[in-house]
Amino acid sequence: EVVGVLSDTHLQHSITSDVARNYRIPLFDSESAIQALRNERLSFDLGLSVLYWKKLKCEFISMPKIGIINFHPAPLPDFKGVGGYNLATLHGLPKWAVSAHFVDENIDTGDIIKVKYFPIDFYTETVVTLEKKSQKVLKDLFMEIVNAVLDDPASINRVQNKGGIYLSRK
Repeated sequence: EVVGVLSDTHLQHSITSDVARNYRIPLFDSESAIQALRNERLSFDLGLSVLYWKKLKCEFISMPKIGIINFHPAPLPDFKGVGGYNLATLHGLPKWAVSAHFVDENIDTGDIIKVKYFPIDFYTETVVTLEKKSQKVLKDLFMEIVNAVLDDPASINRVQNKGGIYLSRK
């Protein structure tokens, strides 16, 4: 059961918000979700974060029994934060990856569940084409991990997320 959607309400048109409204799923922004957690109007066992642009506050992280899983469009632990597509194309990397990891109090530092690699071509790859490829692989990874968690949450592997570089919008 989906009990709520925390969405990118800063965007004028949001596919995530549209889907939530269409299915009559409660829609939250960061502040209203925190308030609902504090008032015990919102509780959940598992949170799923896909390309969410804000750092989640402690109330979100500590609340769910299973945790919150983030789907990150870059290989972890190598590339945390944003802008990884740019580095992949600038440095002519032969492969790229998307990752699933648990959310902790920092950005992209929680235990890694799985990293899914795919080849890229230095001569033809652009940031735009790499983003499109990554989103397809990310969707597959999402389905794989969600199905595994729903089958048996205890079976999910955790690998420490150490090292790598952090890229900020600054």
